[in-house]
Amino acid sequence: MLYRSDVGSLDFGRQIRLEIYLLIFLAAICLCRVLSLFMRSWADWQPALLLMALACFLVLLVWLIPSARLIVGALIITGAAAFWFYSQPVTLSVKRAALIVAGAAAAGMVFALTGFDVEPLAAVTVQPPRSLWWTPLLLFASLLIGLIAGLLGRKDATAETWWRYAAGAAILLHVVLLSALMVARVRALYTPTYDFGIFAQMFHNMRETGLPLTTLERSREMSHFAVHVSPIFYLWLPFYAVLPRPETLQVLQILTVASGVVPLYLIARDKLAGTSLPYVLAIVYLFHPGIIGSSMYDVHENAFLAPLILWLLWAADRRKIWLYFLFMLLILAVKEDAALYVISVGIFLIPDKNLRMPALLSIIMSFAVFFLVSRHLNNAGEGVMTYRFANLVTDERWGLPGVVLTLLINPGYALSEMFSAEKLHYLQKMILPLAFLPFLQRRLRHFALLIPLIVMNLISRYPYQANIGFQYHYATAALLFYLAILFLAGMPRNLPARSKHTIRLHPRACVTALMLSAAVLFGSMLFGAYASPIGYVARNREMLDNMRADMDAIEEDATVRATTFLTTYLSNRPFIIDLSYEHLDDADDRTADYLVFDLRRRLGSDLQSRLDDAKKSYAVFRESDSLLILKRTD
Repeated sequence: MLYRSDVGSLDFGRQIRLEIYLLIFLAAICLCRVLSLFMRSWADWQPALLLMALACFLVLLVWLIPSARLIVGALIITGAAAFWFYSQPVTLSVKRAALIVAGAAAAGMVFALTGFDVEPLAAVTVQPPRSLWWTPLLLFASLLIGLIAGLLGRKDATAETWWRYAAGAAILLHVVLLSALMVARVRALYTPTYDFGIFAQMFHNMRETGLPLTTLERSREMSHFAVHVSPIFYLWLPFYAVLPRPETLQVLQILTVASGVVPLYLIARDKLAGTSLPYVLAIVYLFHPGIIGSSMYDVHENAFLAPLILWLLWAADRRKIWLYFLFMLLILAVKEDAALYVISVGIFLIPDKNLRMPALLSIIMSFAVFFLVSRHLNNAGEGVMTYRFANLVTDERWGLPGVVLTLLINPGYALSEMFSAEKLHYLQKMILPLAFLPFLQRRLRHFALLIPLIVMNLISRYPYQANIGFQYHYATAALLFYLAILFLAGMPRNLPARSKHTIRLHPRACVTALMLSAAVLFGSMLFGAYASPIGYVARNREMLDNMRADMDAIEEDATVRATTFLTTYLSNRPFIIDLSYEHLDDADDRTADYLVFDLRRRLGSDLQSRLDDAKKSYAVFRESDSLLILKRTD
């Protein structure tokens, strides 16, 4: 079979004709043109008013044609306009700027308060549909902040000092708040077996035996490296050995990810010398949804990717070949599919004659490592997880190479897979905090760094890879930041205003405004959405202490089967299995000494049946309203 029978074609382009886009966009322009009657010069208000027109366009498009897929048209037009606008500074009088901001704010309030019917969006979006309103509101906020930045932009030395302080405060805020949240998840017994319980037991066994053994991953004793080959975890082992607690792993992940600020700052300092943008980018990194959201689902090896990829790019920029290969090896040690990131960077570097040979060598080495590791997983492990790309595999016999065949035979199908409602929503969160800059590149080779975004996050139907609350965005975010820096390096610098009555509405001020407003808004909302464990621990401290005390009564050498949110706390033992996954293929069927049930949530029918059967051969060991521990009687 040459290709799958269910492979379709690009569909959203057949539904709405191009003239619909044009009519809506022209309507938005006409609406803004009415306001221009109060102004004398097109050159003075054109760029700022165009931003307002684009905001109106987005709102009108969503209102009149309630399909989230059509936002791709808005993003394309916005990106094209942004590319033009970011490339030239414009002088704007303070009076006229204030008028534009007031008009934009008034328009935003009208759109927000009139409550247009957006319910049809619920059928095509997985997030609350009102999140689509963030786009125009962020543009309005960015324009306002950009004007303020223009007014204060002449005090360069003072501004840089304040940005330095702000970046330091952002690092502290990121580490403290996220560490508090992730520790609270452990203390609240909120961390499930998949995946944190697995890693908690694996690190316990690594500390005891040096081997990454776990019984939670497939309900039998095995090496985690039979699922994902991640020797990078041994870098955390010395710290865990000093403080062997699951909470330690959570804090180590936050610190590892936050350390990416260092190479990001160094890269930006080299390419954007003499500006405050390195500090701005550091702040945006610490608030970016791709960074914060990836940490929300507890510990994963992917956390190493963000700092390591940035260090790899820094080493390439500095022509430090031996460091480049060191960071390449560390990236390959993260996971089998990490080879994709090194290959993408290598393709990006090939046109540079000074780095051509190292780039080619790194590509060859990455392919070789991926081939060898994949062969190991297929022969001695659980196999490479090709099912995540099953929608693009032409024939099961082809495996992952079949994805390439599908892309060649039917690229329209691949595009339709990339631009689903969920993925457009995901793209909105990833690119708005970077002001569209990653997509606005001047050189073709720069787009090689977008390959991981397409392959890992957009093409696959595996839902978690385009879900901002999971761990698949660290590497993508790092590459997007580097692309943003490349574009910023070619933007015009701020120029002095003509007089005290005018300000310089320069592109970098608007970019800074959009990046900061979007990152802070998205990041804070994301943190707020996941912050419930902190309050839960405060409200239920006594109950949680009692639950932990009851579980501490179980002997450490006892065999245990427990429900999913209790396996992390019980992971400091050689044999523990999740009751929901005890019937996996080749599962260890030995009778456990203890069964532990979390009663804070209603047991499903399968677990309730398991509990009823267990009462025949188990006696109550500890019991409360929130926990039941049964002990084997024979």
